[in-house]
Amino acid sequence: MSWLRETFARAPVTTTPRLNLPGAGESDPPVFLLGLDLGQRRDYSALAIAQRTPPWGKGASYLIRHLQRWRLGTPYQRVVDDVRALLNQTPLLGCSRLILDETGVGVPIKELFEQAHLPAPITGVMITGGSEAINAGRSWHVAKSILAGTVEVLLQNGRLKIAPALPEAATLTRELANFEVRISDAGHARFGSWRENEHDDLVLAAALACWAGEQGVGASLQAY
Repeated sequence: MSWLRETFARAPVTTTPRLNLPGAGESDPPVFLLGLDLGQRRDYSALAIAQRTPPWGKGASYLIRHLQRWRLGTPYQRVVDDVRALLNQTPLLGCSRLILDETGVGVPIKELFEQAHLPAPITGVMITGGSEAINAGRSWHVAKSILAGTVEVLLQNGRLKIAPALPEAATLTRELANFEVRISDAGHARFGSWRENEHDDLVLAAALACWAGEQGVGASLQAY
């Protein structure tokens, strides 16, 4: 699957100020966060791979280096096999964490990924209402408003970029254009097309990856 290496080679690299911290430097291995939205019967399953720069520290930027959307009806086992194949390739091998949306599909599908012995740790995320992110042991319960707010802040600050050479870059850009957060008079967040009429699977996949990076979920890979 040389196309993955070619995609990473073509993608532009954003630069951020280097942190004046012990051990920071160009020799540090990268950190890749894989956000995976598992669709149900009428939804696509989608994957977004974000590279965090710098790999640890505050104020990071995220470059979406790979996007993938599976056909409707693709068996979950096929998605598992494809993700495992990706994770076994350079530069992902040993530098990645999978952030898995388990809201609609539940624990049994997450167990498929665990049984596949992926070469990367897995963090499950159950998307909830409210306004909190709670570590529930084997997974996180994360409010939809937090995921949405993470994307919004990163976009506003220019800290979320998409490699334009990606085949699905235009699709994600269109989903982002349709996605917006509105605050109602009662103070509740309303989310444009988020899980409504428009497909937003790539946005959700990217949000999972970026939220994990901002939360420090990948701290076992690098010392955030």
